[in-house]
Amino acid sequence: DTCTHQDASLADGWLEGCEVECPLHASKFDLRTGAVDSPPAKLPVRTHEVVVEDGMIHVRLSMDAPNLPPCIAARLATGPA
Repeated sequence: DTCTHQDASLADGWLEGCEVECPLHASKFDLRTGAVDSPPAKLPVRTHEVVVEDGMIHVRLSMDAPNLPPCIAARLATGPA
């Protein structure tokens, strides 16, 4: 849910087709692949596999590490204050 450019919730952004737009600086991401469709973001967002079987929606969580924005990555690297 976090933009890879800066700490902004993509859930607060805009959805059009298969793209989500970050509310902070308008980076766009393809929901199917996580790829950046519009800068300033450079790194993709992590995606999870979704399968619909017999009317049931199943989400397989990715084991990949998320691409966190620099401000969050730096905070995690230094640990608690």
